[in-house]
Amino acid sequence: MYLCRVITLIVEIVRLAMERVTVKGLIGRINSYNLKTRVVIYAALIIEAGFVISAIQVLLGGLGCTGMSNHMPWALWIVGDLGLIALGGGAFFTGFMFYILHIDELKPLVNSAVLIGLLCYVFTPVFIIFDVGQPVRSWFLYIYPNWGRGLMPVSMMTEVAFCVLMYLCILCVEFTPVVLKNRMLAKYRFLREAGHYLHKMMWIMAATGTFLSFFHQGSLGGLFGVLYARPAWYGPHLFFLSIIGAMAAGSSFTVFVTRFYEIKVGRESIPRAAYGKLAGISGNVFLIFLILRIVDICILAFYYVPLADRSFPELWSGINGMYLLVVELVLLAVSVVLLNGFKKRDVCMLAGAASGVTAMIINKLVLTIRGCAVPCFPWRRFNTYIPSAQEVFVTAGIFVSMVFLYILAVKYLPVFPERDLNGPH
Repeated sequence: MYLCRVITLIVEIVRLAMERVTVKGLIGRINSYNLKTRVVIYAALIIEAGFVISAIQVLLGGLGCTGMSNHMPWALWIVGDLGLIALGGGAFFTGFMFYILHIDELKPLVNSAVLIGLLCYVFTPVFIIFDVGQPVRSWFLYIYPNWGRGLMPVSMMTEVAFCVLMYLCILCVEFTPVVLKNRMLAKYRFLREAGHYLHKMMWIMAATGTFLSFFHQGSLGGLFGVLYARPAWYGPHLFFLSIIGAMAAGSSFTVFVTRFYEIKVGRESIPRAAYGKLAGISGNVFLIFLILRIVDICILAFYYVPLADRSFPELWSGINGMYLLVVELVLLAVSVVLLNGFKKRDVCMLAGAASGVTAMIINKLVLTIRGCAVPCFPWRRFNTYIPSAQEVFVTAGIFVSMVFLYILAVKYLPVFPERDLNGPH
């Protein structure tokens, strides 16, 4: 009975939305904005059109239209895949600090962190579908896992796949109370009660999500570190760096996206104390990550790389030059300074968060693309890779879709506190 009511309600919402939105009305609404906003909207529509066309080409025509090859089996999409997993780490880290460590200042940011994490984990499989080139067989990973004897997986990717799927389910549960607070849904008593009881279980969801996140965040780094034939990857520290990097970059991404949205819409509902607390924590974690990253580079340069009869500078050549590593370290240092020392100023806080997020994306770029580019044997030349237009449009289209869904969710769901700090008290 309750299920029939919910289905009827969803159908009614869709019907009303379709009646109110027409192409002519949509164009008129867009043209009513100022020039800057119109340019952004039309650019987003062009990117989405390119995404649809490119997606059809890749899914129906195969990976021949990409820049991938047998020597470069991973493309721009794997950077987006690993990047989204890392940036989505703000959900488990913020939830853990609020529900488990009881840092109450973070309460206004929890819903936004969960929403951002949910979007990141929803679109990560989309990247994978394009990257593997066999979307029809995506479900094989769960039906035919690479299990060992007993119940232990012998493949890190198997463990990652199951942990990501389970954590995605947890994120859906964590965000459900926010959805049930929608004005149209809140009219139904059984939905209000369901949201209330789910809210009481959030500490369990947060603890379980943290447990699962530690597994797959670490394994996404550890699966590279066990490849002893790859001198650019082999090392024991990627497991720990991936976890700490996700904690730092995820919390910074939450601060950046949430605060940037508030500035653009001109409505402040989250206290500055919440931003300052999370930004400060993120800056401290980035400091730990920076120190461990430098230690990791030194150990690789003086121990693990020489095991392959190579030198560390030799692994950086061409477009994968040492400048990428320098830029990553500089951005990490900038993030540490700005998030710790100047977080009370919006410009500095946003710049620090953006620097940290960019550094983490470069870190994933260095890890994946450069790792494939470095040959296993010193007498072979470096592999080259240039992304095709289809790869660029698919990547950009996914990120534009995430932005659109975030704005839509914030507009129609109580993601932020209802009180406007700039309005009348």
